[in-house]
Amino acid sequence: MSDTSWDLAAGLLQRFLAKPARLQHLMERLPIGLDDGKRRSCQWLLYGSVRHLSFLDNCLNSFLKKKPKLGLRSYLLLASFEILVRPEHRAKAVNHAVSCIRSRYSKAEAGLANAVLRKMGAKLDESLTNFPKTVPGLAIRYSHPEWMVKRWVGQFGVEETQELLAWNEQEPELFVRSLEEDAGAILRNAGFGETAWSGYYKLEGEWSSASKALKAKSCYVQNPGARSAIELAADSLDKGGRVLDLCAAPGGKGIVLDRVSSGEISEIVSVDLPGPRLERLRENIDDFAHDNVRIVGSDLFDLEVEKLGQFEAVLLDAPCSNSGVLQRKIDAKWRQREKDLEAVVGLQKRMIQMASSFVKPGGMLVYSTCSIENEENQGVVDAFLVENSEDFEMIKSVAHFPWKAQHDGAGAFSLRRKM
Repeated sequence: MSDTSWDLAAGLLQRFLAKPARLQHLMERLPIGLDDGKRRSCQWLLYGSVRHLSFLDNCLNSFLKKKPKLGLRSYLLLASFEILVRPEHRAKAVNHAVSCIRSRYSKAEAGLANAVLRKMGAKLDESLTNFPKTVPGLAIRYSHPEWMVKRWVGQFGVEETQELLAWNEQEPELFVRSLEEDAGAILRNAGFGETAWSGYYKLEGEWSSASKALKAKSCYVQNPGARSAIELAADSLDKGGRVLDLCAAPGGKGIVLDRVSSGEISEIVSVDLPGPRLERLRENIDDFAHDNVRIVGSDLFDLEVEKLGQFEAVLLDAPCSNSGVLQRKIDAKWRQREKDLEAVVGLQKRMIQMASSFVKPGGMLVYSTCSIENEENQGVVDAFLVENSEDFEMIKSVAHFPWKAQHDGAGAFSLRRKM
């Protein structure tokens, strides 16, 4: 691994340690001309170190009397991550890290790094299996905030919480949704294997061959956890009609619904806030969707029924805690605070109420999240039905828990407006 990818990863990790941010946004700070190999190496180091952050930190701290400078700590964490996941290259990783540190820090700091890192292999091996099955012990071993682990233990119990934490610690697999009837053969030839979920394929081969299938637009990158919301919306469109896709970016649910629905969809109105997300939505719609998709840049609360009309199906993929997708969005666990959930749930309740006004009599409101928290799923829907029992009725609910489903966690609910 080159000095460049290590140095860049250390710089980005230092920024994250100073103030946790979206890793995707940090990666955008990399030089535009950086070659793909170095970019992938930098991403692997950065994402892996953040994924295992508190576990690595705890092991390092056992050898340190005080916290080192943030930059030095970043190099120590990168090296510790590589020692953890590449045990056959431990000596090489230590030598490389010490060389990088020596060129940037004092002789004493390089000596400290050398002494600590040469002990890290044994410490990591011991700590992987020898840890208390308590909330603090699980939080450190699986690198999650303690308040989050405590919450899940109360909701799921210790055993299932540990399964969830272990799931989140794994590197995510890449799934795609086929968009054409004959895409299966193309995808299999490109290194994708079939899955238990109709239309979804998992990358099993090399990325180089897979990228050709993606460029051919015969499939769309999408986790199977998204399928339930799409299927619930499709169930209400057997005779066609109009669809309002709220919080639509990056556009996957609307694109797949448009391409695979058995009914004739006359129009999909895809709505998201103006800004980078809207631009990404626009790009994906241009690349993958039919001409019947219209994009609206707006806040949900600024939309007017008088202008947009009502729809046979309204899909609200609400902003949420992301607790069902922490395997992929690994920075989210470090950016959240315990008190944030109350505000998120309050927003979700306002959004589902606003979204309901766009549903035609006999039409379907589909509410979904990528959360596994009851408050954000059943809790929001129950509160909505209490206020709107004369107008809406529950038709179906689906909950996916990632350690059981083996894909992203999600909640999806279909609510019919009474005639």
